[in-house]
This record gives sequence, C-alpha cells and structure tokens, in this order.
Amino acid sequence: MGALAFDGTQHSSPVGYYTYLVAEDAWTWSDGIYELHGYAPQAVPATTELMLKHKHPDDMARAFEVLETVARDGLPFSCYHRIIDAKANVRSVLSVGHGVMGSDGKVERVTGFFVDLTEVRRNETQAEVENALAGHPAVSATQRAISP
Repeated sequence: MGALAFDGTQHSSPVGYYTYLVAEDAWTWSDGIYELHGYAPQAVPATTELMLKHKHPDDMARAFEVLETVARDGLPFSCYHRIIDAKANVRSVLSVGHGVMGSDGKVERVTGFFVDLTEVRRNETQAEVENALAGHPAVSATQRAISP
C-alpha cells in the first residue's frame, strides 16, 4: 500500500511545501507556498524576512520562536498562525515540519508543509455566531461524538 499523495483536491490538504537550509538561511518554496502568500510562483525570493513580513502581527513572535526551536532541536512541530498575503487577505494556516540532522548532529534543514485552514475557520466561526444568535450553546462535533 503506497503513501497517501496530496494533490491539492483534498479538503484542508497541504497547499505547498518548503525547505529551509539553516546554515545558509535560505528557503525553497513550492508554487503553492508562493500562491498562499499571494504571489505568482518564483515572483519574489523566498527569504526569512519575507516569511516574517507576512505573519500576522499577533502571531509573528510565536511563529519565529517555533522556527528558532526546530532549527536548534529538529523535533517535529506544528504551528497554527495567520498570515497576511500580498493582497492583504488574512489567511489561517497550519505549518507542519521537522528538522533533518546533518552528520555533525546539528539541524541541517527544516522541511514541511502548510495547510490553509481559512475556510474551515470561517465556517467554524460562522456556525458559532449562528448558534450564539439562536441562543444555542456552541457544541463541537468532537464534543458531541465523545458525549456519553
């Protein structure tokens, strides 16, 4: 049985992949990462500065801390945060990745992917608003599924 292949048609599947070379402070972004940030593929250089520029101000410090931590320890991570794309749209995203160790035992590169959660979050928020206006307590599907 082969590994699951993400082709972009799955709901909330990865939209793109990245690699960060730690010593060189250099990024490689797939076309999907450029598009998520509001750019045509390869239209601008992928840099740490550009990546941080697009983080929502309330999420920037935490996202940078996650990057610093994985560049130091290489452990797998996931980081929910918001970005502001080049068209000023706020997008809710999940970044997932891990470090790859070099022969010297230090993190050589970080690889991972982004999932665009914007529509999922929008739908959740809309449902919560509708429940609040209707006077119903907001109960998630997970809470309903685990209730006795």
